[in-house]
Amino acid sequence: MADVTFLFPPERGKIAERIFGCNYSYGFMQHNWFVLSALSQVKANGYSVELIDCNKEKKGLNDINSDIALFWSVFLSRSSDIAAGRQLHDKIKIYMGSDPSYDPTPYLFDEKCLVVRGEPEHTLSKVLAETDYNNITTNSVSWRTKNELKHNKTAGIIDDLDSLSSVERRLYKKMMDYNNPKFANLPSTTILGSRGCVHRCYYCVPNSLSYAREQEYRKWTGGKPPVRFRSVKSIIEELETIRKLGFKSVLCLDDMFLWKKDRVAEIFDSLSSLSLEIGLLGRPDYLLDKDLVKLLAAGGVKYVNLGVESFNQMILDDIKKDMKTGAITKSIQNLRKHGIKPEINLLFGASPLETEKGMWDSFFKAQNLAKDSIMHLSLCTPFPGTEFYEIARKKGWIISGDYTPIDPSFETIISFPHLSNTKMQSIIRKMWAQHYLNPSFIKEQVKEIKSLKSLKVKVRGLKGILHRL
Repeated sequence: MADVTFLFPPERGKIAERIFGCNYSYGFMQHNWFVLSALSQVKANGYSVELIDCNKEKKGLNDINSDIALFWSVFLSRSSDIAAGRQLHDKIKIYMGSDPSYDPTPYLFDEKCLVVRGEPEHTLSKVLAETDYNNITTNSVSWRTKNELKHNKTAGIIDDLDSLSSVERRLYKKMMDYNNPKFANLPSTTILGSRGCVHRCYYCVPNSLSYAREQEYRKWTGGKPPVRFRSVKSIIEELETIRKLGFKSVLCLDDMFLWKKDRVAEIFDSLSSLSLEIGLLGRPDYLLDKDLVKLLAAGGVKYVNLGVESFNQMILDDIKKDMKTGAITKSIQNLRKHGIKPEINLLFGASPLETEKGMWDSFFKAQNLAKDSIMHLSLCTPFPGTEFYEIARKKGWIISGDYTPIDPSFETIISFPHLSNTKMQSIIRKMWAQHYLNPSFIKEQVKEIKSLKSLKVKVRGLKGILHRL
């Protein structure tokens, strides 16, 4: 019998994507590195650990083989995770992730519920060692007694990321069946080399670990947590392990991978020998250095997921992006020159300056720069904990009065006097269809098919998108 079971509970219809936590899975799932990190730390402390992905393994709640169930919850998974927890009424339920870190209250529905706030690795191992769950002493834990909710003070952030145990991907029973259709070479996995971001974009929801970390830090200090880095040595060692396990591609989940040129150069100097395809997230203004982009290309970077948001400078200024549109264009050209695909993220409705004409202008500019590449189109959601959420509530832009879970790739709860939510939804659906059905994009995707497996993954991803149009 396992001491603890981590559970991705069954979800009907749309499955919440829990790594970034702000949209639904489009026909593919990736390794949740944050879950693996927490479970690996628990296992290193002597506990027997099991991971059950009900949606992937076709299992149900009756398959849990322990008295303690763990969940990684995001805003879009709240209802399914709480519903699963209520069915497990006889077990201890421990919730982690961005949504319970923001507000533990909904997750503390009975006296057998706990919330581990912020970064979970050290906190989870400590709370599991508690002997009296009616009087918990571990910091960064919230729980319910008969009469009230309890919220212990914060444990702070983890300063020494190298102190954490190496992640064990074999905890996934179908380890090799999690793939990213953006890569030509499969199977793929994920890695995290840093935590946090220094920038101030007022709508931003970073990856779900960074968001949990940030929410916990802000509540106790009022500020944004500093960025913390793993050592280059630890990152290279994990990538070498990934290659030995048989993976051929890796997505780096860092909110912004490109902080320090010397550090990035040291990492990618070691990557060329591993022959891994790499995907990154980054700001365009960090990719103006041609030598840096050349290093990325030599190290195996296939694509960079760019936080573009808009080609309208007034909107970029209003949402505190602190970036010039000229930097966007130059960075995309720079990436393409060195054979790296720019994945453009456009975010509409983050500012009251948005107009129908402006939406199409940004879309066509992105198309002209990279019509054969992946493009992610979203309608800005006022996620709780963001500055945009507070502004939108105050201004009355949220049609429901408060946040409700939606799919931001196609829906919005924001409506401006001059630009309604229904109008924005109509426009973005046309954009999705126009981009993903254009011959240049389809031709490029076909060129990347190197196996029957990659064909299936790409078809599944495209079907997931088209099914929602």
